[in-house]
Amino acid sequence: MKIPSKGRIGTLAAAAGAVTAILTLGLASPASASSVPAFELRVCSSNSFKTNAYWPGGYLGVEPGQCRSHYWQEWGPNPSLVLHVDTWVSDGKYIAGVDVDIANGAGVHSGGSKSSPYLWTF
Repeated sequence: MKIPSKGRIGTLAAAAGAVTAILTLGLASPASASSVPAFELRVCSSNSFKTNAYWPGGYLGVEPGQCRSHYWQEWGPNPSLVLHVDTWVSDGKYIAGVDVDIANGAGVHSGGSKSSPYLWTF
């Protein structure tokens, strides 16, 4: 049975997409990997507003366009320290909350504007 031209093009496109997905997943680093060293939380602020980050027992106020870090002491052979970090614009507008594992190193960065802020992790 001969496959019509449109069918062959669709089949080739699907195969190319599958190969691209496999290569991308195989070469990408894990989502949990961080560029921040172990036992460090790095908070970076948007260029347009001050960002305040809170977690149980701690706080960082980060000026616009700056980054600040908080450090924990390393412990144990298989440590894990998952903290919930809430972030706010300095005028009181809530940005977002995120759970991060400090033992692996974690970074959070605010972006957007005071009226429409957002947060991402790195």
